[in-house]
Amino acid sequence: MGEVLTLLKAKPMYHFLEVFELLYFYSIWLHKKKQKNLLIDSFKMQNKKILIVSNFFYPEIKPRAFRATELAKGFCAKGYMVDIILPNKEIYRNNVLKIDNLNFIYSREKLITNKISTEVNNSNWSDKLKLKRILKTIVFYFFPSEIYFSYNHNMTRQIINSNKSYDKIISISHPLSIHLSVVLGKWFNENLRKAITIAEFSDPMFKGNYKSVFPLNILFGYFFSWNFEFFVVPISNATSKFTPFKVKNKIKVIPQGLKVNGIRLADYQKNDVTTFCYAGSFYKKLRNPSYFFEFLKNFDKPFIFELYLSRNDPFREYVANLSFRNGEVLIHDFILRDQLLFKLSKKDFLINFENDSTTMSPSKLIDYTISKRPILSFNKHTFDDNEFIDFVNGDYSSRVVINIHEFDINKIIEDFDKI
Repeated sequence: MGEVLTLLKAKPMYHFLEVFELLYFYSIWLHKKKQKNLLIDSFKMQNKKILIVSNFFYPEIKPRAFRATELAKGFCAKGYMVDIILPNKEIYRNNVLKIDNLNFIYSREKLITNKISTEVNNSNWSDKLKLKRILKTIVFYFFPSEIYFSYNHNMTRQIINSNKSYDKIISISHPLSIHLSVVLGKWFNENLRKAITIAEFSDPMFKGNYKSVFPLNILFGYFFSWNFEFFVVPISNATSKFTPFKVKNKIKVIPQGLKVNGIRLADYQKNDVTTFCYAGSFYKKLRNPSYFFEFLKNFDKPFIFELYLSRNDPFREYVANLSFRNGEVLIHDFILRDQLLFKLSKKDFLINFENDSTTMSPSKLIDYTISKRPILSFNKHTFDDNEFIDFVNGDYSSRVVINIHEFDINKIIEDFDKI
């Protein structure tokens, strides 16, 4: 390039062809250098190996399944060699996700058949559920619930028997027992001891105040801290739930990552009757929607409220038995994410029931934003009937706006790559 600059300073015009020739060859050199760097980067990625351990995966319709699936796809797209250890579920065997560089390892146990509930809650089921919850509350006070009921020794054994080494191991909870399997696997498998271990927590380890939790639960918090180099949480507000166990610079905030481009959406047209929608789960304490339905019962304008709920959602029967003065509530079963996004894109607006806890945030806001429909978000403390009326009238000025690119799986993979 120095020769080019020297010639450019010269006055005679006959230097022009030499300058042009040098520029031409310089551009070729730059192009080849760029290609060489890309090949080097690709080669480095192909040599990198990731192990993901999860209790959920595609085609299950659960936030943790989305988390594990998108991470696996994202790492493979970057050239990583990815192994994922899963329970031996029939649903995975019958719906294998075929991606280059992705290798499935199933726990060596009896095939877990697909368990899909075919009936809506009834009073007998509810009574049994209440008794079960009481017993679980007593047991969980003394011992971490997710470990007691969900520990799968077959997954632990599969990790211990692995003859591969990895650059990183990503353990995805819920349940917490996945983290326990990874820790035990690393203890008894020398091949895994050099890997960077990352424990992903979509939710706090324990519900409520740590002072109200039996000490053994808290000890598990320290146990995971000692055995994982990094914790990953989806929102910054959640870090306070983990700083008692882990120094803050070892807690990384990495949101849920999803494919945000190339999604099939409908060409929206305003509905004849105002139609809004909610897709997700309800919980008696964390996300109780009864206040909103009580409001809708006497709402005087026509509406259609569509719900996409699991078949055993605790509020499904309650909603089905309600009568509304001038509206209609339609209840649907969960459907695949791509199908749901297309359905959401047809609605006038979408409802997000916020958690009462500020340390947890529903990942559905990402999909809502992708659908390009206005979002009205609230909980029982922040619900404003005037804002809702504005939305019904087509005034979306109080809509929730999030930066969807923060959740782009490509960015999320980069964030994990930096650990």
